[in-house]
Amino acid sequence: MKNLLVIAMFAVTLTACSQDNLPEVSLDWSLTENTLQPPAGHAAVFTLTNTGSVALESGWELYFSAIYVAQRPRFDSTQVIIEHLSGEWFRLQPVSVTEPLEPGASVSFAYSSPRFLNANTQFPEGPYLVLADSETTIPIRKYTTPRIELEEVAEHYAHTNRRVPTAERLYEQNEGLSLLNADAISPIIPTPVSMQRGEGYYTLPESAILHHAPIFATEAAIFADAFRGLLPAELRIAPSEEAHIRLQADDAIENPEGYRLSIDDTGIEIHASGLAGAHYGFQTLLGLLTAQWDEDVAIILPHIEIEDYPRFGFRGLFLDISRNFQEKEDILRLLDLMSYYKFNVFQLHLANDEAWRIEIPGLPELTEVAARRGHTETHRDNLHPSFASGPDPDHSPYGSGYLSTEDFIEILHYARDRHIQVIPEIVAPGHMRAAIMAMHARYDRFMAEGDENAANEFLLEHPEDTSEYLSVQRFRNNTMDVCMESSYRFYEHVLDAILAMYVDAGVDISTFHVGGDEVPRGVWTGSPACAELIERSDDLTATADLHNYYYTRLHGMLAERGLQLAGWEEVGQQLVRENDRNVNRPNTGLLGKNIRLHAWNAVVGWPGTDMAYQLANAGYEVVMSNSSNIYFDLAYDMHPDEPGLHWSGYVNLRSAWQMTPFNHFISNDFDIQGNQVDAAEMARNHVALTEEGKKRIIGLQGQLWTETVKGPDMMFYYLLPKMLGLAERAWSPDPQWAEITNTSRRNSLREQDWNRFANTVGQVEFPRLERIFGGYNTRIPRAGARIIDGMLHANVESPGLIIRYTTDGSEPTAASAMYTQPIAIDGPVQLKVFTPSGNFGGVMYIQP
Repeated sequence: MKNLLVIAMFAVTLTACSQDNLPEVSLDWSLTENTLQPPAGHAAVFTLTNTGSVALESGWELYFSAIYVAQRPRFDSTQVIIEHLSGEWFRLQPVSVTEPLEPGASVSFAYSSPRFLNANTQFPEGPYLVLADSETTIPIRKYTTPRIELEEVAEHYAHTNRRVPTAERLYEQNEGLSLLNADAISPIIPTPVSMQRGEGYYTLPESAILHHAPIFATEAAIFADAFRGLLPAELRIAPSEEAHIRLQADDAIENPEGYRLSIDDTGIEIHASGLAGAHYGFQTLLGLLTAQWDEDVAIILPHIEIEDYPRFGFRGLFLDISRNFQEKEDILRLLDLMSYYKFNVFQLHLANDEAWRIEIPGLPELTEVAARRGHTETHRDNLHPSFASGPDPDHSPYGSGYLSTEDFIEILHYARDRHIQVIPEIVAPGHMRAAIMAMHARYDRFMAEGDENAANEFLLEHPEDTSEYLSVQRFRNNTMDVCMESSYRFYEHVLDAILAMYVDAGVDISTFHVGGDEVPRGVWTGSPACAELIERSDDLTATADLHNYYYTRLHGMLAERGLQLAGWEEVGQQLVRENDRNVNRPNTGLLGKNIRLHAWNAVVGWPGTDMAYQLANAGYEVVMSNSSNIYFDLAYDMHPDEPGLHWSGYVNLRSAWQMTPFNHFISNDFDIQGNQVDAAEMARNHVALTEEGKKRIIGLQGQLWTETVKGPDMMFYYLLPKMLGLAERAWSPDPQWAEITNTSRRNSLREQDWNRFANTVGQVEFPRLERIFGGYNTRIPRAGARIIDGMLHANVESPGLIIRYTTDGSEPTAASAMYTQPIAIDGPVQLKVFTPSGNFGGVMYIQP
């Protein structure tokens, strides 16, 4: 790395700074070095400029968020100290600045960090100043950063196999795709089990009548509301033998989520035995009705016979609202989307290190302190800023916020009516820093009132604990002490408060998710409470034994209330010694307790690739939640403008669609390094799923963690169209190619299947998603392109979308030329993909 320099340019005149006359500043962050070659890393310079008319007095500090700056960056300590505080929160102290920074003057500080940066979303963000009085904060409104271009990323990785999404690479990936006729693709996702098209067509009258069996009143009402909001026709519910849409109860349909739908000259008829089946029949009908969007054309439907039921009874989506908050209204819009694509489980992550997001009567600090983020030195009034949430807790839309009891009850009602089970998650014992800080604030409040018993009632951390540890996300003091009775009183209080909301909502609950992931090594080793517990217990000999002790107690707490314990895979793991190394294996000590595990840590080629199979084979109930295919917070690809994380690779529509639960070794063609996967070799080196184990895999769940997700538009950008691939795999039958052992034949059939699915997404789902339930922000793919013998060839991941191009150096618009066939070019070309309505994706460049 280059030598670190500090350049300071300022006058020495002292100027007072008051709350009414604050200095104005700008900040520039620039890269001076960024290399992938060993030793990999980056070097950068912060430059602060006084852009106002008031001097900035010395003693200020700069705070910022940075996931991709190492915990211990390098700097010249005679000039600056850059200190990791907690999580991704850093403080820069300008040691060399002892005089005011006058208007127009600048000061610069350099550092280096052993992290290579390959995306424009990886720079420090959310900077603000704290003045010398330690109370006044100044958000930095003008903050500039450089741009990393795609060509730079490609150059950095040229010596590797990484899948950098250049125009040529995308063209190669899409080369097997072609535009299909509408009658060759499914008009809906997920694809039904059986769908037979007839010869004729049925025209739905402009004033249509819906008749339903009395038991299906709620399902009919929800469908009618959606119909009226989307289609140029009237629909009234009435008992009529001449109804145009008829829903019949039919006990002959065995699966309560199954249905039969037929359209002929007599109208539309749906048969179902269960409420959920009726609802899903209506969602399929809604899909058929909205497969074309033209308000000036009558609704004409092909004669069709559909028989359908789900492959898995558990079809889940997980949303983290702790890292960055999502409002109730946007959660309801997500439930609409889930309902339409036939998801039936919604896991709501309500707390983590960065915030607590649900009101708990009797524990006001959880929302008054832990649901608010802003600058703090004590964490007693609010938590510190995370993910650039800003210094002001009252103006932090994604940092501050929580669901009231009324909000949560409304979510429960809304989900129940759409046949979605809401599973709350209160993560413990790790990832609990928000709750720990809140209970410290509660402790201080009651101690100030002289009530020591109340102060200790729900304390989550022993005041004399000397344990030293750092979590994966770089938090200290983020793990509840499982040896303190107050910890169990806290969890029980929270549990009962949430269960009371289900009772008030009149909604059943059978499963409670307790988290359990990523407990840091080193916790409890310095806890006096744990030392005392181990000393007096015949069953405990070391802190390693506390894992089963804790989950046995938590299991009992839930079992007393008739609840199943669900947790992440770590709950059912134990560390064992094999071949001179520590490895995770299924925990035999917790078997037989009806525990459900979400297997998630499945980086392609790493040991965890087969963890779901190990756990299911051992006897645990398993939900496959694989990071490699259905962690939707991972970036779509390596383009530097794509937001998202990449610790487990990249996840896109194809990744989710290609996931094969019972043969996971063919779920990915490339590992995290971009190397071709040898599925047969991987299968030989990992545990195979047994027939008994297969019975214990109850379904699939996609995850959206929200460290990088801010607001509803970003939430839906990350989810769409990725979640359509998951919907297909969770509901539709296992594809024929999944069981074929011959690689060439399997891949051939798979590509044909992918072409059909990709065409449905491009021709039907993109236009639908722009309008259904008010419309959603959907990520539109970039064009692939290649120049062959002077001719431009272009394609797109979702045939049916429109490619437009320019040759004059301007970015394509909706009025630019449409690509329909190869064209001769002699200079640079810009391409952009559009939907028929004019929405567009990112620009791509190519030149001869």
